[in-house]
Amino acid sequence: MTAGYVCRPDGSRFRVIEGGYKDTCPEGVSVPRLPQLVTGASELAGEMGALYALSLVREVPFAALGNPHHVVTVDRRTHFTLHELLCELRSLSFFEGASSTDQALCFAPATASREGGEDLERRRQARLNGDGQLTLRTLLRGRRGAVAGGLETSAFHAEDLPDAGRYGGCDKMDEAQVPATPERMPGPDAPMSRWLAWIEMSTGARLSLPGQSPGLAARPVSPLELALRSQSAHPCRVHYNAALRLLAQGVGFAPGLAVSQIAGSAFEGGAERPFSSQKALSLMVETAQLGLGAAMRQAGRSNQMSRPGVQAARLTAALASPDRRGRTPSQSAARDVVEGAARELAERAPNLLRWIDRLNRERGVAREGSTLLLLPSMPRVPATPGSLPPERVNEAASVVIAGALSTLLKAVFDTGQDARLRLAGRQGGGIDIAREADRLASDAVLARLVTGSGFHAEAQRELRLGEAIAVQMLRGRLQRLGGARSLGFTDFDGREAWLGVAPITRGAHHVSFRRSGRPAPWPMETLCSGPRLAVI
Repeated sequence: MTAGYVCRPDGSRFRVIEGGYKDTCPEGVSVPRLPQLVTGASELAGEMGALYALSLVREVPFAALGNPHHVVTVDRRTHFTLHELLCELRSLSFFEGASSTDQALCFAPATASREGGEDLERRRQARLNGDGQLTLRTLLRGRRGAVAGGLETSAFHAEDLPDAGRYGGCDKMDEAQVPATPERMPGPDAPMSRWLAWIEMSTGARLSLPGQSPGLAARPVSPLELALRSQSAHPCRVHYNAALRLLAQGVGFAPGLAVSQIAGSAFEGGAERPFSSQKALSLMVETAQLGLGAAMRQAGRSNQMSRPGVQAARLTAALASPDRRGRTPSQSAARDVVEGAARELAERAPNLLRWIDRLNRERGVAREGSTLLLLPSMPRVPATPGSLPPERVNEAASVVIAGALSTLLKAVFDTGQDARLRLAGRQGGGIDIAREADRLASDAVLARLVTGSGFHAEAQRELRLGEAIAVQMLRGRLQRLGGARSLGFTDFDGREAWLGVAPITRGAHHVSFRRSGRPAPWPMETLCSGPRLAVI
């Protein structure tokens, strides 16, 4: 730690104390400033309506959520079917496509012009199916999540063994032999035993060999149980448990990760450097750390949307007292959007507001004389080793990490038909690894929406930020491994992505990226704003 003095322009001085933390990103990854989301009245009404709907059905089992005739009971006098709930949401203009004249929520004009058109339509389409309709599946899973599978959670949750002890699963070890904090992360060439001990101690993920399993975890049966499990566990645990299960069952790495024999050894300068299990775990840990840092950086920036709980309170106040006196122009513009959203919800989805009001009153949040549109609070869950407090930034970090690690599971492991994972007690030809990895990411998004800590548009951006971080990490890792290697996966938009490295000179390699078979810019670069040199 060092200290020094810096002079202000007026000649005065203030003291700066430099800590020992180095804000550096591995593999040359720099986290961009994401542009601010532009939300108008109709989109705000649609986003809040979807969150209200999820809070009403969060205790309904996934098995029943596919039945439109399932009856949801709020109190002794209030009940509705899932079809009636869906009709309320479909009546909102955002889900009808009538949001082209949506007023922006007091953002900079340049940002509004860039985000308000094409991106607004893309965000709307992400909640609709192929026929342009909102369904129960797209409400919970989004368009891509609904295509990837049903409403149930990923099969990898059945491999997510719960924390068993004080140090994240080390209950069988002598307490005197277990340090109070995990030791430094092993290197990519460290023995596998050290990696297993470190991951178990740090996250609670642990290798369960055949015949030694204490029992499989139960998959979450409802959105609420999924959200509570997400809050109470380390954000990486389910992905690490999935990776350890894949390694234990002998699922190989992507065929393209092996050095091509066609390339020869003219540019290799020595023996082949294979991609090992330790390198895969090292890549996942470093990517997760970078994802956590990226989420923290985004949360610390000023261009963040107000969280849904605040917007719900504003909607309640807007319906109770639409008083415009004493407002500044900026306050008036922001309030106009909130009042427009409240007016649309009251006119187009009155039953939805009545159900939410009754739910709040049933849970003891009473307020006489007005409609209460607060989002119901989440039950408190006990913290476990490595879990993050249920704060908004931590929920966002969980989505970024899920997007990054799910991308690595799809890219690094062999996801072909012959490499399907065989689960204990499951009949048939095994599970589709890539599909279940996509479901893990979709589960993280759904868990965040159920907690009410963010909007769907925010969660989708966080998911793709995690994907971009994973791709950038793979780019750097392929560059270091060298040889003639390649790997591919299907991204969260359903497009085929491909990375390939080829030697160009002795000791130098070039990594290229393609989407849908065509050269494409790197995802992290497309997230960055500002001019870039394109032609020399």
